[in-house]
Amino acid sequence: MKAMIELELQPFTVPNFVRPVENPDVSRDGQAIPLGALDSNTLDQMCREFRVAVFKKAEKEFPPQDARYCSKCRAIV
Repeated sequence: MKAMIELELQPFTVPNFVRPVENPDVSRDGQAIPLGALDSNTLDQMCREFRVAVFKKAEKEFPPQDARYCSKCRAIV
């Protein structure tokens, strides 16, 4: 016998800021950058990379409507 149970899930937490990559040549002290300070293209690229990372970590393929992603490397084709 099989049963299917539906659960309402909490969405991913949206951060308020991002941090720059540590660079020993530049002293920024890990200063946080508010999301509103980023341009739309940067936000879009970061969101795409996050989505790719989520599917890769879950070891899942993208849904058929997202076939523009490479199924092997998860890069946008």
